[in-house]
Amino acid sequence: MHAALKFLLLAYRQCRMDQSERSMKFMSIITCLLSTLVKKIIQNVSEMKLDRSSLNNIIQVCTSFGVVPWRKLFQP
Repeated sequence: MHAALKFLLLAYRQCRMDQSERSMKFMSIITCLLSTLVKKIIQNVSEMKLDRSSLNNIIQVCTSFGVVPWRKLFQP
């Protein structure tokens, strides 16, 4: 999980520096992947037993891409 988040942060930073059409397409792919990740987390958050640091990292990455269904994540 941490390795994937580090990769996504690195990819995001690189895409923000490069404003070409290719980076925009890459951002779309990453956003789609993050959306899928968020849905999976919402479905399995109790089973995953994420620590606060991991959850904060996920929130930070996903929020930077505009993927923000966090109220659902914290509801019982």
